[in-house]
Amino acid sequence: MLSMEQFRQLFPLLEKVAYLDTAQRGLTPQSVTDAGCQVLQDWQNLDSSSTRQLAGQAKGKLAKLLQVDTEEIALVASTAQGINRIASAISWQPGDNVVLADCEHASNFYPWAHLRERGVELRLVPCPSGVLRPEEYRPYVDERTRAVAASLVTFYPGAWLAARQLADIAHTVGALFVVDAVQAVGIVPVYPRELGADALISAAYKGLMSAHGAGFAYVSKEALPRLVPSHLYMFNVEGELGMVGDAFTSPDYSLRPTAVRFEGAHHMVGVAQMNRALDYILDLGVERIAQHVQALAVELGSGLARLGYQVDTPLAPEFLRSIVCVRMADGKQLADYLAQEGVIASARRHGIRLALHAYNDSKDVGRALAAFAAYPKRG
Repeated sequence: MLSMEQFRQLFPLLEKVAYLDTAQRGLTPQSVTDAGCQVLQDWQNLDSSSTRQLAGQAKGKLAKLLQVDTEEIALVASTAQGINRIASAISWQPGDNVVLADCEHASNFYPWAHLRERGVELRLVPCPSGVLRPEEYRPYVDERTRAVAASLVTFYPGAWLAARQLADIAHTVGALFVVDAVQAVGIVPVYPRELGADALISAAYKGLMSAHGAGFAYVSKEALPRLVPSHLYMFNVEGELGMVGDAFTSPDYSLRPTAVRFEGAHHMVGVAQMNRALDYILDLGVERIAQHVQALAVELGSGLARLGYQVDTPLAPEFLRSIVCVRMADGKQLADYLAQEGVIASARRHGIRLALHAYNDSKDVGRALAAFAAYPKRG
């Protein structure tokens, strides 16, 4: 089992900078980069025999991480693609509605907003603070609600959602509960069954430390029969799909009874990287990663508050996970200043967002706090 310090040594960049931008994209170990390069090398050499094997391995590891069945996992290219596949698979009728907060990231907003073209009502729960509270959804949910969508951790200010409570509200009226987990997977425990999620989606380029183009959608066995994909790829249907004889196409096809029905062509570089990165996450243990990261987040958030900054992220344990956000009118200018000081973070919404992973340590937090303390325009 790797120690956190041994894991940190896999990222030489951290000798130069304090990288606090995992919510934008995670760092990639060399072996993860190598895994992607190997796929390209194999392709160049006319050897693609390992690609489907890698996809199967990745699904197995994801299932272990999420504590679900492999057949409930589909590989997708991005969070938005996965959410689009789920949203478009619901049997919508004019007058149905979908409920989500108005502070959602674009990836969990536009796939639902676009359903208005099909006569679906978009019901937005006001969320001025970016902190989602299940009880605030209740007045918007009724017998015509077909889905409730929410982020497990908001992209700003990074607050954890009491997802099980919101799932219960959705399920009371028979609605599906769809979760965007991109800011959580690989960093904190994400167990869809415990959360009550009917579908849970995440890209791999943040907590799973991979390139763009890979991710997954979990779809529960119970929800699967209610979802019919709007687009089909040949591997979404049952049967032998040979290129000769009568096996290739038939009007009498059946959808696969697993989450595979939502897959398209795999981005194999991203899948290979995700597959390798999952080895690190599983070796470290996501529970141990979460404990490490949350301790750093407390240190960072408390330190910023002591310096007089307005910390938008609630520092209470029920909300705080790996992201700490500071309200600042000139967020972009502050991000540029921090970069000059060797602290990498992102300007987002109302200020600056700092995000941690297992490769961070107290030295990164100390360097960030020193930079914030010296910021000349913080008043």
